[in-house]
Amino acid sequence: MVLAQLLQFYFYHGLIIPGGPYWTIGFGGGRGEVKNDREIFTVLNAHAAFTLKIFKKLGGE
Repeated sequence: MVLAQLLQFYFYHGLIIPGGPYWTIGFGGGRGEVKNDREIFTVLNAHAAFTLKIFKKLGGE
């Protein structure tokens, strides 16, 4: 998945809400504060791996 698809997935499912905990982890300590691209991708990749693990446990692909 490309970064844009990951972002779309997490926003759609409510996992990243502006000002929420995942937003703070992935995008910095406050609104408007953005970490560099590598940090954002690392956080999103970790969430994607965790989500995949859950899907596998539930019998998904």
